Amino acid sequence: MRRIALAVALALSVPLVEGGAAMAESPTAPVQKPQVKDPASALLMARLQDRRIEATGERTEATTSWANPDRRISVTDESPAALRNPPIAKLAAALR
Repeated sequence: MRRIALAVALALSVPLVEGGAAMAESPTAPVQKPQVKDPASALLMARLQDRRIEATGERTEATTSWANPDRRISVTDESPAALRNPPIAKLAAALR
């Protein structure tokens, strides 16, 4: 039984060969991020991959929309005004 398991493990670990060349990926190949345009697809991918996914169709000059694995959409505001005057600074100024 051990020999069969070993033979199966070895057979599965051998890369597929096409035309005499191994089809192994280069270790320096860049990892590509998924391109998801609509928020519904981004939510599904975020749920399946358990990580946040950008909804590129919702991107503007100042904001980026992200689908989170917990079924929420978050929007980050990267406009110059938002970076100069973060909400906490506005709150602190209002409390003075």
